[in-house]
Amino acid sequence: IDKTQTIIMLNRGQPLDRFQEDLEHTASSIKDKIHEELGLFISIGISQPFTSLAMSKRAYLEGLEALTYRLKSGKHTVIFYEHLDRNKAFLTQFPKQIQNELFEAIKTCNRKQAAEQLHLLLESICSENMNPHHCQVAIARLLNNLIEFMHLLGIEIFEPNENTMLYDDVFELTTIEEIESWLNAQIIVKMIDTLSIREESQYKNISEKIVHIIQQEFDTDLTLESIAGRLHYNPNYLSSIFRKEMKISFSEYLSSYRHHIAKNWLTETTLSVKEISEKLKYKNPQNFIRSFKKLEGITPGKYRELKNHSA
Repeated sequence: IDKTQTIIMLNRGQPLDRFQEDLEHTASSIKDKIHEELGLFISIGISQPFTSLAMSKRAYLEGLEALTYRLKSGKHTVIFYEHLDRNKAFLTQFPKQIQNELFEAIKTCNRKQAAEQLHLLLESICSENMNPHHCQVAIARLLNNLIEFMHLLGIEIFEPNENTMLYDDVFELTTIEEIESWLNAQIIVKMIDTLSIREESQYKNISEKIVHIIQQEFDTDLTLESIAGRLHYNPNYLSSIFRKEMKISFSEYLSSYRHHIAKNWLTETTLSVKEISEKLKYKNPQNFIRSFKKLEGITPGKYRELKNHSA
């Protein structure tokens, strides 16, 4: 049923504890024999015992629920539904600092370090979130952040309509090892390869040069005129090229990138709103607050409060 093999086991008068032992022994024998004969790793989810065959549907759903814990238990295990921690408290833990180190490794095109940070990140997600559903939420958040980071770097490794399919692809996987391998091969390595090609070409594309300068010097008094002088181009020419290639003006991209940095600082640092506005070169905090509220619908202080509350 739906890619699962379903078996009903009957208890013919055994004491319940003995029947449970037999179930575990039988399940372990099945998975070990399949691995021995076919070289396949399987997991088996076992429902609670029921007194009527009419409860088979519920038993089937409990078995599926047990199998979601493969994300934490691994791909070669027997999982009893009644042993699960089904705490529904929605307190998803997410290791932001490790994610930042992963993103830095991607930016510097360090494959080895990126793979190590991805492993640490997923390991931390699994250890800090006891419920696999919380793990899935954290992994979805990571995938979303990777896609956003990709856009901020000015690179595209997928067609626009493929981005939504990525979530389906990653949640088709059943173990954290499979998810790690998929994220590394399908997203991180491709991002690094794309960035490496860009770096090797020494940012020949004018718009990429401007994007690179913005990302490195967003906290300085950047203007299109100053960049034009450095790149030896006419400012009007740069403006038209940037808008044509990026589908956004220079000032809009600079504001958008600074807004992204502001959100990170609000959630990951103790910098005050005034300090953030100064670092991001707003004339005064009120201009920063108005700009932030226009984009997010709430003030920077409220954004920090909500993010800290949900963390």
